[in-house]
Amino acid sequence: MAANNTHWEYLFVHVGHARGFHESTWRPYKVNGKELPKWEKGPHWQDYFHELGNQGWEFITFEETFIEDTLIGGKLAIFKRRRETEPPVRRLSQETQELPRKPPFISEP
Repeated sequence: MAANNTHWEYLFVHVGHARGFHESTWRPYKVNGKELPKWEKGPHWQDYFHELGNQGWEFITFEETFIEDTLIGGKLAIFKRRRETEPPVRRLSQETQELPRKPPFISEP
């Protein structure tokens, strides 16, 4: 049996409730922990997710109970895509239990 050498990268998109004068809708406001500039006026979450699909990201799950900011509220969407190259071997720090580097960010739409 051949070994599975598929490597994945993951993307974490926080979706917040943008409240405006004329509409109230969900929009992506953080990608891998980095807040998107002017997210309240950014694309609707469905349009953003379609664009991620066009970039090769596959939707995995949508966590309905995720709340990071009580004013914004929020949900967490997780995506994955096949890595083009094999990632370097990284080990969790025994002291912090965190990865030594942050994952890459995607370009903002």
